Amino acid sequence: MIEEKVARLRAYDNNITRYRRLLETDLSDLEREFIERRLNEERSAMKSLANHPVSGSRDLMQRQQKITLKETRESGPTRLIVYCADYKCAHSVVIDAGRWGDDVRLSDLEPKFTCQACGHRGADVRPLFEHALMGTG
Repeated sequence: MIEEKVARLRAYDNNITRYRRLLETDLSDLEREFIERRLNEERSAMKSLANHPVSGSRDLMQRQQKITLKETRESGPTRLIVYCADYKCAHSVVIDAGRWGDDVRLSDLEPKFTCQACGHRGADVRPLFEHALMGTG
């Protein structure tokens, strides 16, 4: 159980690092707002996990609910990036989100993926914000 907690803390830390790097790029106000919200959610989840005693409790195993695909689509992205949940693997793949309905949460999709590289079941699913091309408004 301690190994899983450490792995999850590392995953949160990696996500926080990714979001910080994204915030250093050229983003629209909507993208920046979304990334800042996700960054705060990751920090909160990491703090909660860090303060949670290691035990057999199922609470430790539950993931925070993420936004719906409708909310994701409203902020622009139509594709998702799926990261392997095993922090040692770091494999990722980009997929189209069109196959799922608006009411599906990103967190609902996460346990359904199996990594093609290492076979680990479970993923970290994020919206994929495309970079605007120069001169496209």
